[in-house]
Amino acid sequence: NVAYRMALFLQGAGHSIECVFARDIEKAEKVVRALKRGKSNAFATADYSQLPNSDITIIAVSDNAIGNVAAQLPHKDAFTVHTSGATPMAVLKEAGLSNVGVFYPLMTLSMHKELDIRLIPYLIEADSQQGTDILKELVNSIKAEYKICDSAQRLQFHTAAIFTTNFLNYS
Repeated sequence: NVAYRMALFLQGAGHSIECVFARDIEKAEKVVRALKRGKSNAFATADYSQLPNSDITIIAVSDNAIGNVAAQLPHKDAFTVHTSGATPMAVLKEAGLSNVGVFYPLMTLSMHKELDIRLIPYLIEADSQQGTDILKELVNSIKAEYKICDSAQRLQFHTAAIFTTNFLNYS
């Protein structure tokens, strides 16, 4: 869900999506089909060796898969971020990546529900000033708001968001 929606948001803001990787090729192809409606040249793959060395690699998978996916990436020095609210940025370093960050949308994203991208706040974190600047530029390009915070602060925001959303859904 996050990968699908984020790819469309970023393309809509003028970013070029080079490749969509998924362990299940059908999922990657679904995202690429949606991108091609916007005249994208993106390709789908389930083969790590086909991943291009891009300006930024965004890992948008379940929290428990982030470390495994990161460890398989062929470009260890490329700027790579994950999109989890609960997973520490250190998981990317532990997977052998050297230039890392987090690009967390503080809202549930769904493939089937359109929403105004400007309403989504992002929590960002990077291990360098250059990474922070890239993430700021990315958020500004989609005309959204952001807050720079570390992994512990992001987890607090994430937990609060889950609690309030679930409470409101329950009542």
